[in-house]
Amino acid sequence: MAEAVLEWNAAAILLREGDDVGVAKVKISGGTSLVRDGRELLIRSDVPPGHKFALHPIRSGQPVRKYGQIIGYALADIQPGEWVHTRNLGFGAGQGAGDTALALDYAYASDIPAVDYYPEAQQRTFPGFLRADGRVGTRNYVSLVSTVNCSSSTVRAIADVFRAPGALADFPGIDGVNPLIHKSGCGQHLGGADYVQLQRTIGGFADHPNVGGYLLVGLGCEMNQAIALAQNEGLITLDSLAAGRPQLPPTITIQESGGVRKTVQKGIEETQIAEEGECRTSYAAATLQPDRRHQLRRQRWQLRYHRQSRARHRG
Repeated sequence: MAEAVLEWNAAAILLREGDDVGVAKVKISGGTSLVRDGRELLIRSDVPPGHKFALHPIRSGQPVRKYGQIIGYALADIQPGEWVHTRNLGFGAGQGAGDTALALDYAYASDIPAVDYYPEAQQRTFPGFLRADGRVGTRNYVSLVSTVNCSSSTVRAIADVFRAPGALADFPGIDGVNPLIHKSGCGQHLGGADYVQLQRTIGGFADHPNVGGYLLVGLGCEMNQAIALAQNEGLITLDSLAAGRPQLPPTITIQESGGVRKTVQKGIEETQIAEEGECRTSYAAATLQPDRRHQLRRQRWQLRYHRQSRARHRG
């Protein structure tokens, strides 16, 4: 007679129908009966939490499945409720030794079921923004990216102009102008961990699928130079790649522009250009063929990889 009776869900889990083993959620003492679908399974010995136990008789040499996958072969006959571990489960014939080793003809992804897709007329869609590299955004922002903390206030001033009521009335395709500011970019070691992390982070924000256009704003003498950011993070326009003439993104610096006030004015003009261009081209990318989009994206990543490789070699 069983020492204790437990409901299956309280003590064990079946990862997939058709599995040969169950998994203990807690320690199950030998002599315990587990009740599942009205049937009792007697656990023959203590089973630690996370370990397996047989659900039915398994003959020696038979495969043992967990989560629908073969995890090994029975080294001896295994009784229902018996603890399954390295004592009675192994690689199979010969345990991987010599001529008697288990030999299988592997067929990768042979059990992938065919997917019955909905016809195009029944597929759900949403009003998104298809980018030139095939990614899709759910918003359409223009981002102002500060390369250094010294240009953060300038970036804020540019963004504030477009936050005024009605400032984006003529640009219905734009969801907003976002300033991306931080407290780094100067006094860093060129190629150091903090330098790489900063470029990777702000480059990722600039290249986000929810961003339709961006402007890089720097001081001019910072360690995190805008041109280096664009080169190292692959911020090269896909249109220029398609034309075979890679072009850097729009960039302004305070020192070259002649001060903060002139930089703010120039930044406003560049942002308006980005807004007008994005209103015209937001959906034009949808006309590109999928293979062409992937080709352009691959070219951009190849350019980024070569830039980083050369930087490592110089270091």
